[in-house]
Amino acid sequence: MAVKRVGIYVFQLMDHYTAIVSIMFLAFFEVIGVCWLYGVKRLSSNLEEMTGKRPNIFFRVCWWVICPVLITVILVFSVIQFKPARYENYVYPPWAQGVGWLIALASIIWIPIAAVHKFWVLPGSFTEDEESPYYKQKGAIMEVIPNVAIISSIVPLSEKPIQTNL
Repeated sequence: MAVKRVGIYVFQLMDHYTAIVSIMFLAFFEVIGVCWLYGVKRLSSNLEEMTGKRPNIFFRVCWWVICPVLITVILVFSVIQFKPARYENYVYPPWAQGVGWLIALASIIWIPIAAVHKFWVLPGSFTEDEESPYYKQKGAIMEVIPNVAIISSIVPLSEKPIQTNL
């Protein structure tokens, strides 16, 4: 498609909507999901379990406050300063702008759909406390109801490393 003259116009349209719109929304939802919904406390505990050290207060404050605020400010200003896609002096017609928004939504829409699906499928309610029956933490072992997940750091490792032909 980039060999023909129309290729650069399609490329600019896709680049404008995927790079500017989609990435900011994805970054926003990622920060909110990891830092607020999963929680800085759980994330710190996971890192402590993996590395043996708890993250210092600087990282926890960044995850909890600075990153969400910074991403939100960038997202708001990119929406405020948003200009329709254009290539040199050519401004795309409204139907092409609609195609651009559909391209952007193709990657964004799955986040709320997945969230609604998870809340619909999983038992329990959103207001249950962290000590739900699905995650009962006992030291370094996290036991979970079958068919969900089992995470354990107490797994005996084999004495001899596995050899491969690579």
